[in-house]
Formats: sequence, structure tokens, C-alpha cells
Amino acid sequence: GSLTAERRDLLESMDFSWHVDRKMNEWDEMFRRLQRYKELHGHCAVPLTYAQDKKLGAWVQTQRCDFEMNKIKDEKEERLNSLGFVWDVDLEDNTSYNSMAEQRWDDMFHRLQRYKQEYGDCLVPMLYAEDRSLGDWVKTQRRVYKDNRMKAERKERLESIGFVWNVDKKTLSHTSKADQKWDEMFHRLSRYKQQYGDCLVPHTYVHDRLLGLWVHTQRSMYKLKNMTSDKEERLNSIGFEWNANENVDDSSSTSVSEMKWNEMFSRLEYYKEQYGDCLVKNSNAGDKSLCEWVKTQRRAYKSDKMKTERQKRLESIGFEWNTDGNSTPSSSDSDQKWNGMFNLLLRYKYLYGHFLVPKNDANYEGLAEWIKNQREANKVRRIRVNREKKLNSIGFIWNSKETISEWDVMFDRLQRYKQTYGDCLVPKNYVRDRALGAWVREQRNAQKSKTLVTGRRLCLQSLDFVWNVDGNVLKWNEMARCLYHYKESNGNCLVPTGYAEHKALGEWVKLQRK
Repeated sequence: GSLTAERRDLLESMDFSWHVDRKMNEWDEMFRRLQRYKELHGHCAVPLTYAQDKKLGAWVQTQRCDFEMNKIKDEKEERLNSLGFVWDVDLEDNTSYNSMAEQRWDDMFHRLQRYKQEYGDCLVPMLYAEDRSLGDWVKTQRRVYKDNRMKAERKERLESIGFVWNVDKKTLSHTSKADQKWDEMFHRLSRYKQQYGDCLVPHTYVHDRLLGLWVHTQRSMYKLKNMTSDKEERLNSIGFEWNANENVDDSSSTSVSEMKWNEMFSRLEYYKEQYGDCLVKNSNAGDKSLCEWVKTQRRAYKSDKMKTERQKRLESIGFEWNTDGNSTPSSSDSDQKWNGMFNLLLRYKYLYGHFLVPKNDANYEGLAEWIKNQREANKVRRIRVNREKKLNSIGFIWNSKETISEWDVMFDRLQRYKQTYGDCLVPKNYVRDRALGAWVREQRNAQKSKTLVTGRRLCLQSLDFVWNVDGNVLKWNEMARCLYHYKESNGNCLVPTGYAEHKALGEWVKLQRK
């Protein structure tokens, strides 16, 4: 071929394979699928009839057969061993078969634990849409237990997470749409309980109006004695208050007061989602009662009459206790723009470790100007408290005098590029940092026109900067960079010809072998 020795060395440094047959490519694809299976399940014991990928189950069995007949290559054996591959799984051997069964049971148990964390119980419906196999598995555990075939260890593990052995079939069968709907609402109430610590859902709960109505209906059904025992037990298990709406004595009126406070708090949360703060104004809220309620909370706080729990809940959503009369919340659009620029700044800080954003960086358009505006607003004390806190939380530097020149910022990015790739041949359209590709081209043009400052030229030369570069060389280097990233992700350079994520890369790799 026409490859230079330098390019050949570069490819070989990535363990590039010059001679690759089609079968090897297919083997690598299956190996990657096994890696994904291992990440998902924690083992390589793929069932022969694995429903999600039948081809993978058959391929795993083939590897074992090849191993037994001494037909598997050392390289393949090593790569499979690196995943903890089990070679001696014999379907007729109870020991190895039981090992696979144990792994399967553990996998399902962990899925049940996740279900418990989300919904607060282990009552998985038989037709649970998000994980149908889990409903069947739970049913099987109950049947095995009833037949006295349950291992003591498994019984203990299930009971440790509150597993219920005897359950009314109606609770789990969900044969009617009404049952399915009830279960869905119960899970929504469980999530409400996790968030707020009680089941006192306001009748007009703005985040989920249907839930407030449903809770009211359950209390009515209970009073009329139309509530089934299994539903009553499930509601009791999460601390449901049956008499929350009664005003008979002081304790029940306190409960009503708590419900009203919760309702107003949920309306404030909704306001916060819309406008980005808790500085309620009639013009924005269209809700005089919310505006008055917010003032009442501040008065209660100033007079030390605020409950600690309520104070914590208000502060958790960024409630400000001291506001001057001139504070005005910005519009929803303004907050969205501010948060968008903040996220852009966060990404820049993560990549480069500082806030010195060049003015003409196409990847971060408008960010340099936005940073300047934040500093100016802070100087005249016009920046909102919650925004100042957010910027402080990422170590933002308010003193603009600490900045350095844009040229130094770009030079720092070039140094990082050199550390990663070993040269300064940044492609013109370098996707990871388009501004850097353009800046490198500007330095070459400045050198040609003799306008590049001597100090800067020496800095670039210290990185072995190449002044005259052929466009084809840059294109080749760009593809080499893509191959480098492919190797990082997949552990090899065996790019399929029709590689979906980068079709040109597959063709380029094929061309290098020719």
C-alpha cells in the first residue's frame, strides 16, 4: 500500500489488525452483545432460549462447544475470560445448571427490590407492563412457597424486603380496567407519600388533580363501607388517613389546616416551575390567595411562628425569606434562557476547568457576553439570590480582572489536544472543538502573513506545531482520531464496513488495509 511508515506505526499503536476476515468481524459483534448482557445481568450465563437475543444464546453455546473441542483461538478465550465467562456449563450437570438458576433468581430478586423502592411494596401485578416477567416470577415464588419447595435462604431474602405470601388474587390479577386504574393511582399516592411524608393530598392538587380527587373518593368509599379489605389494607400500609376531612375536634381541624397548607405549597411549587422562583406577584400568578399566603409565610418566619418542617420544605424549593419591594421575578422565557446559558457555562467549565470563554467561540455563542452581564449585575447588587447561589456552587469567579487573553485560552486547549493525540494537527471541522480547528488555521495564516507575535510563535513551536500542512493529511488524521475513539469504546479497531454511527470510518479502515 501507499501508507507511510509513520501512519503505519500510528495505526499499529492502536493494535490495528491488517488482515481481518468476515467471521472475525461477526465474532466481535457477538462479543459486544455479550458485554452488554453482562453489564445488564452481571454474568455471562445467557440462556439458550434468551428471548431478547436468541442469536446470542446460541452463540454462547457455540463458544463452549468450540472450547471443549479445542477449536477456540487463544485470543478469543482470553477475551471471554476477561468477562468471567463460564466454560463448563453442562445442561445435564445439575451443579452448573443450578448455578445458572441461582444467577437468574438473583437477577429477578434485584428487579423486585427496584420495584419495592419505587412503589413501596412487593405486590407486582401479573400484567405489570414495565416488566412482564417480574409479575410471573413473583407468582412462581408464592406457588413454590405454598408447595413447601422454597429454600430457607430465599424465603428469608424475600421476607427481608416485606414480601407477602398470601395475597388476594383480585389484588394482582387486574382482570378489569378499573383494577388496573386503582393500582396506578395507589402507586401515584405512594410516590406522593415518599415526597411529602403523608397521604394528605389536597383536593385541588395542581401537580396531579386526578390524585386529589381519587384520594377523596377512597375516603367516601370507606365511609359507605364499599371499600374491599385488600384495598383498605394496602392504603393502611402507607399510613392513609381515613378521617382527614372531618371537622369534629381540634385534632381533625389541625389535619384540615395541614391539608390547606400542603395545597398552597403545591401551588407555590407549580408557580416555581413556571417562573423559576418563589417571588409571587399578582401579575404573574393570577392568584391573589397564593400571593397573600406567601406573605403570611414570611410573617410567620419573622415572628418565629414557623414550624421547622414547613421552613425546611419552603427552603428546599428556594424560598427567600427577605425580599425588598423592588424584587421582581423575570418571565418564564427569561428564566429558561438564563438556565440554558448556565448549563452551557457548566459544560465549558467541565471541559476546560475555568471560565475564560473566548468571545468568538462558535461552540459557546453568546456565553462570554452572558458571563460579563452576570458580573455587572453582581457589582450593582441586581443579581437574584438564587442565581448567585447557582453560580457560586460551581466556583464562579466574579472578579473579571482574573481573566487572561483569549489567545492563551485557545493555546491551553491546543495543549490538551496535544496531550490526547500527540500532535497539533487539529482538523478544520474537529467536531469535539470546532473553535480550536478554526483557531489553529488562524495561527498558520498569521505566520504566513508575518503578523504572528514572536512570543506566540515560540509557544506554538514548543508543542512541535506544524506550519505547513496538506489538507489530505488533516483528513487522514481526523479519521485516525475517530478510529482512536472507536477503540476506546469497543476495545478494538475492527470497525464493520457498514458501521451505522460513522459509515465513512468503516470504509476508511477497509481502505487502510488495502
